[in-house]
Amino acid sequence: MPLLNGRKASEKTKQEENVRRKTKYFMLVVAALALVAACATTGNWEGFSETDKGAWQAVGASPQYADTLRGAGITPAQSKAWSNAGFSEASDIVAWNKAGFGPGEAKDWRGARFSPKDAGQWKQNNFSLQQTQAWVAATGLNAHQARQWSDNGFADPKLAQTWHKAGFGPLDSKQWSGLGFSTQEAKAWQAQGFQPPDAGNWKKNGFSLEKAVDYRKKGLKPSGK
Repeated sequence: MPLLNGRKASEKTKQEENVRRKTKYFMLVVAALALVAACATTGNWEGFSETDKGAWQAVGASPQYADTLRGAGITPAQSKAWSNAGFSEASDIVAWNKAGFGPGEAKDWRGARFSPKDAGQWKQNNFSLQQTQAWVAATGLNAHQARQWSDNGFADPKLAQTWHKAGFGPLDSKQWSGLGFSTQEAKAWQAQGFQPPDAGNWKKNGFSLEKAVDYRKKGLKPSGK
């Protein structure tokens, strides 16, 4: 009987020791996590004034996050606006901000699957998101090319694409279309060596392409019809 009681006491002691070990391990884990959290919010704030530090901590920023945004000229209040717009990565915020976008606008462009670089190029060329989407869908042109077409009177990307696919640049397309030529007519007249002003003069005087070619071979001018 004493032997049995001794065994029970020994087992109880082992159980208590295991409990103590588990409790000690749990407390160490909790302490480590608390230390990590403290470092994220209160540590490594070197270079920040107490006022700046408090402002960044108020919006839940870590020192590294705050330092990255501060280096891009972004204030704590602005960082909160970016966070509210769905941006959590400091590098993303800096990239969109550098490209010239505010939080709301950047959210729309990112939602349309544009990168900060591409979106910035379209914006620099004075295209809205809706206009950009129309140009990309219809033409596949880049922002600079689309601006050239638009500046030459082709606000409709589908019309610009028609001339582009026919092999004409923005300026030539403007000249030919301005003189009343379709893409097919322009290609035909150009293939015979006519420049837009000359072709327009022949056409204005009622000459077909075939007749214009014939008269030109004879050294005649449109007025000689």
